[in-house]
This record gives sequence, structure tokens and C-alpha cells, in this order.
Amino acid sequence: ASSVLGDLPEEVVELHTRRGPAVADLWYAWQVFALGVPWAFAAARRAVRQSLFGLGLDFRASLRGLRRRPALIVVSISSLALGSGLVTAAATVVNGAWYAPLPWAGAERMVDLADTHPTEVSPTTELGTSTRAFETWRTSLPGGLFERLEAYARTWLPLRIEGGPAASVRVVRATVGYAELMEFEPVVGRLLHPADTEVGAEAVAVLSHQLWQAGFGGTTDVIGRTLTVDGVEHTVVGVLRPDVRRLDEAEVLLPLGPAGAGASFDQRGVSVLGVLADGVSVEAADAALDALASGMFAGAEELSPGWSAAVTPLRTVVARGGIPPAGAMALLMLSLVVLMVAALNLGSLLLARTTTRTREFGVRAAMGAGMAHVARASLMDGLILSGAGGLLGLGVVVVARDAALARFGAEIPGWASFPIDLRVLVAAAVGTTLAALVVGLFPVLRAVAIGRRAGLARAATGHSRG
Repeated sequence: ASSVLGDLPEEVVELHTRRGPAVADLWYAWQVFALGVPWAFAAARRAVRQSLFGLGLDFRASLRGLRRRPALIVVSISSLALGSGLVTAAATVVNGAWYAPLPWAGAERMVDLADTHPTEVSPTTELGTSTRAFETWRTSLPGGLFERLEAYARTWLPLRIEGGPAASVRVVRATVGYAELMEFEPVVGRLLHPADTEVGAEAVAVLSHQLWQAGFGGTTDVIGRTLTVDGVEHTVVGVLRPDVRRLDEAEVLLPLGPAGAGASFDQRGVSVLGVLADGVSVEAADAALDALASGMFAGAEELSPGWSAAVTPLRTVVARGGIPPAGAMALLMLSLVVLMVAALNLGSLLLARTTTRTREFGVRAAMGAGMAHVARASLMDGLILSGAGGLLGLGVVVVARDAALARFGAEIPGWASFPIDLRVLVAAAVGTTLAALVVGLFPVLRAVAIGRRAGLARAATGHSRG
């Protein structure tokens, strides 16, 4: 400190006499700041350079030692790559199910509207609602809450193509705007029109690309041909593109007609999809729907007391349908346990290598190296092997993900995506770091014990000489 401040104390005393204490103290503080900050930065840079130099030496020493044990390298990196790959794969699946953006424009404002009951319906069960309730919500909810409300009902129905054998297929009946909301585009023909939902209109159907290929051979003259769904003949008016991303995963799209005169509120099975207006929160929309539905259902003789309805973000609804929260946590914990077991086994193997370095650590301690330096040198093997295993595991997951999507793309929900984004990379980095610490635990404890013995021996030698 004296080398930095120099003659400042004498100068501040002189200034104190000539200009007063306030000016002298202010001048002294400024001079200390102007001189001390560059000095502190220079000292920090020197410390960083020395640390990096020491890390480089330890890194090269560990590489030289590991190169003499190729079998250890292969076994270590392979086992850690398996564990790290499992953690990364689990994080990718959970991220895709719970956090990755949905593939539709404005998906962050999409919500699900469904009936609820405090005792008859589980909070995680998506019950849907009735066509009658949907039509009432569409006309009676306060304006400005939703940009639009659409509905769709999924079911399995028997289908027969032009007199062929009957087969059970997934069918969705939907409002006209549902196809637009899901960004459906036809490759042949058209989508549903408002006239298709009117009473007495011709029964029409829009086919999935897969059913078009399998049932009609992909011919472009499919428009106008017929198929029978649940005993009713329908005319084909369109075919969807093969790359549409959809919630329903249906093979046939039919128009959802109006509720009949005898429709009741307990005839559920309709899913309602809404888009919140700009600036409207889920909580505000939920409160408005709860107020409307509670009064509406209270007067329905077919319903028991307590029925209402709730608004839930669509992202939450589809995540629950993919992987429940408990399942997601169990998947991550299981993969982490596998990684930790692999790291513990590897740590036991590296313990033998640490024992062979007794002389090296003893020399380091005898030359004045602190326990932190000895521990860092021992930990470097684990850092190198864990880093290599983590990178290999990440690469395997990327390749395996692409292969799985290509192989099982038809079975994966259309809304799902599995990006290797920042969340996945952070999870992989955390897993790799934990593995490195576990791998290095036993070797570090052994190295520190060796260093302490060497330090005690040096102290004893110096004391006897004294």
C-alpha cells in the first residue's frame, strides 16, 4: 500500500494546513481512488494469469498421465457419456413437453376452457365441456376477453372407404375456425366452410395426408369421392398438408354442428380452445368464465351443485397430457442417479491413479504448494474425463433425437418439439459439473491427505534443524 500511495500522506497534511480539512479529505479520497483502482486491476490480472498458468500446467500433466492409460480413458468416457447422455435426453424430453414453445402463432395466448368441479373432477383431468356450454360461452362472455373461441371433439369412429373394409380411425369434429387457428393448409381441395355446419348441409370431410395416401393412393381426383364415417356417407372436400402441427392427431376432420334442441350440459367431450385478447391475463379470463359458468350450471337440473369452468394455459394442458409433473421429475432424477453411479465408480478407479502420484503431490507440498493447488491437480483428471463424456453424450443425444424423430415422427404429438436449447444445455452442463465433482471426490481427499503428510514432514524437519 505504501508503494502505491507514495508521498500522499505528507501532501494531504500540507493541503490540510493550506486549504482546510474538507478539501484535503476530498483530494485524498480522489487520489486514492485514481491510484488504487488501476493497481487493484493490475493485481487481479496478475492473479488470473498465474491461476490460468497453473491450470494449464495441471491440464497438460493430467493429459500426459491419462494418455499412458488408454483403457481407463475408454471406460471412463464411455460410462460418463452414457450417464450424461441420459441426463441430456431426459432434459430434452421434459423441456419439449413442458417448456418448448408451441408451434402456432400466438400460442403463448392460447388457453383451454373446460368444466370443473371441486370433488367430481381431478384438478389435472381435462374434462372438456358440452357443445351447449361452448355456444353459450361464445355468445355470453364479456367482449374484449378473447379474440376467438373454437371447439373440437375427438373420438374413434368406424370408417369405410367406398365399400372397402371398415376400420376404426381417429376423427375430430371441429368448428370452422379451428382449422385456421391450427394453421391447417390443404394440399388438395379446401378446408371446412361455414355452410358445412348448417343444418341440412351435405356431410363433408377433410382427410389427413396419411389417410389420403393409404386409402386413396394419393390421387388428386380424391375430391368428390366418398367415405362412410359411423354409417354416414361423407364427401371428401380436401386433404391436409403432411407437415401440419395439430392437437387432435385425427385422420378425418368433420364439421362440428350446433347443439340440438335436447342438448344438455352433461353431454361433455368438446374441447374449447381460446385466444386471449392482447393485455388480458389468464386470471382475468378465468374469473369471468367462472362467474358465467357457475350461474349457468346452477340452473341446470341435470348437474349436481358445484359445477363451474376454468381457463388454463394451453401449454400446461398439453404438458399434462404428455408427461405429468411427477413423471418428469422422476425421469430427471433417475437419469441423474445413473450419472452419479457412473461417476462414483470412475472416482474409485481414479483413486488408484492418485495413489501412484504420491511422490508428485509430496513434492508439490514440500515446495510450498497449498492444499488448494494439490486438490486442483488431483481434480483435473475428473474434469477432463467428465467434460469429454458430457460432450460425447450431448452429441449422441443430438444424433439419436434426429433418428427418433425420423423413425417415430408419426407417433409423436404434432404440437411437440424437442429442441436442444439453452435449458437443455444448462441441464447437461450441471450434470457434467456434478459428475466431475463426484469423480474427483475420492482422489481429491487422497491427494490432500498426501499433501498434509508432506507438509507435516517438512515442518518436523525444519523444527529439528532449528
